Amino acid sequence: MSRHAASSHSHAAIPECPGAHSLAGRAYKPYPNQNVASYCPGVVVITRNGDRYDYYQDPITYQSSRTDSTPLGETQAFQLGSKLRSEYFDPSSVNYIHNVRTDLVDLDQVHARIKNGGEGRVVFDSTIALLQGLFPPTEKNTIELANETNVTAPLGGYQYVPAETVEPAEDRSLESWIDCPAFEAHVKAFYASSEFKAAAEAAKPFFRIAKDFIFGDVKIELENAVSIYDFMNHQLTHNKTYAHRLPPTLIEQARYWANFHEEGVFSDPSINGIGNIAGRTILQSVINSLERITYDGDPLQFLVESTTYQPFISLFKQTEMINSDPTIVGIPDFASALVIELRRGSLPDNRDFLRFKFKNGTDDAFRTLHVFGRNADIALTEFIYRVENAAIGSNTEWMKACGASKLSIPLPWGVQGVPLLNGSRAQYPVASAACGALFAVFFMLAVLVASRFFKRANRGRIALRTNGDEGSLVLPTAEKRPGRIEMKWERPGYCNREGRGGDSSGIPNELQNRFQLQGKKSGDRLLVWETNEPDSGSPRTSGVGRKDLCGAREAVPVVVYEAGDSKRYVTDDALAKGANSKYQP
Repeated sequence: MSRHAASSHSHAAIPECPGAHSLAGRAYKPYPNQNVASYCPGVVVITRNGDRYDYYQDPITYQSSRTDSTPLGETQAFQLGSKLRSEYFDPSSVNYIHNVRTDLVDLDQVHARIKNGGEGRVVFDSTIALLQGLFPPTEKNTIELANETNVTAPLGGYQYVPAETVEPAEDRSLESWIDCPAFEAHVKAFYASSEFKAAAEAAKPFFRIAKDFIFGDVKIELENAVSIYDFMNHQLTHNKTYAHRLPPTLIEQARYWANFHEEGVFSDPSINGIGNIAGRTILQSVINSLERITYDGDPLQFLVESTTYQPFISLFKQTEMINSDPTIVGIPDFASALVIELRRGSLPDNRDFLRFKFKNGTDDAFRTLHVFGRNADIALTEFIYRVENAAIGSNTEWMKACGASKLSIPLPWGVQGVPLLNGSRAQYPVASAACGALFAVFFMLAVLVASRFFKRANRGRIALRTNGDEGSLVLPTAEKRPGRIEMKWERPGYCNREGRGGDSSGIPNELQNRFQLQGKKSGDRLLVWETNEPDSGSPRTSGVGRKDLCGAREAVPVVVYEAGDSKRYVTDDALAKGANSKYQP
């Protein structure tokens, strides 16, 4: 594992979004003008989903109920996208990302990853709404056709921005606390602590009052503080009768206890602690993306990590942001965003630096936060040095941290196509090769099982490939008992010397009569016959595709079906002379 040397000297405050410096020895994205001080090469944004319907989470496992987005939540996410656009995609903004395309989205410059577990449906909807605000419809999304007609995309030039869904079964980077035994043990230990027991005692007066405003089967106790607050907050927002009857300060008390609960669950005194699992797994993707932005030739400039509230709590604790601003402690509001701007310092210290900004919900402006006790921006190399040992970058590392035994693919996490640093803990060339070999073995087994299944399900049907074309032959129903299929290759006897297909005159009479071939052109189509009755004298024909039976080809397939003592030719390729020296119907 490589470790980057930390800087021991201080540096001056960095102007708004200067340019990009690379890690030592690597090429970096150059300035268009080296004298330009305000140059922002890229941004990583971590966002929380917008408003949703009330939602229950198990107090130990954090398995959750189903929920859906509300129009309010989608509007909140859209407004967040519009805010991000005005900050980073407006050339008049001091934080404008230099050279990023602003009118039509460049899919190489912008990428979005969506947490697809738990509240995944809501996170997905919120991300799509955010991208709508980030890249609104424009008449520039128009194409001119060959007939000089201009066609504009639907909805006034709507821009379809794709996003990558992160499935927990394959990638734990955005939902790492579910099915994690060590995390569950951490939660139980928190509940058994003297701090929690004292808080539970202090919270009893609140819960005695709150029980009259909680409907359902949720047990009214501190262990369920998050679900209780979630229910009350949703009702207060969407239920007018409830809002008129809820006593003053009750929602504030509910949020206080929910914040206390989640701070204890999703944080840890140690940056490597299991309580910080939500932050530890998202860190690797953040590091990879920041490194991509600095690389010359990599077009990525804007990454969106769409998730839920849990990683915010862990990251604020891990990086000591809560010491910079204690008001960010607890659960962030819907549609909150943590922005990590990559910037370059002014000479003589022209390294890459990071500035962290947080916006708590749609009613709040971005405010600057400081990490690790620094009162200024932090060098990228120093940030990586401080967090890389805590970052979890693969399923293998996640399993080790969680004490999980469930088999997972040991591949690195992060944005697709991320070039990792040499020596990075997320590189596993040997494991990747072994994984590929294992996948190949399982694939071959799957093909074998599937072939046996289809052989039984479609007995009597064979596949025919001739000069690259493929068709399907159905044998007579009377011959669907066990038999043997032979495939032979012979030169068609009815091809003339010029290599052109002749008419049916060169075909043996018994086969002309049997298959009604009089007048057929052998070079026109490959014909297949399907006999419904064992002794039917008038099989029907069906084309399987154009095929020159002569021409440059030197051989054609001869398909012979053996059943008992009899043989049946089921394709006109059986017309080739010399096929078993017989032409038996």
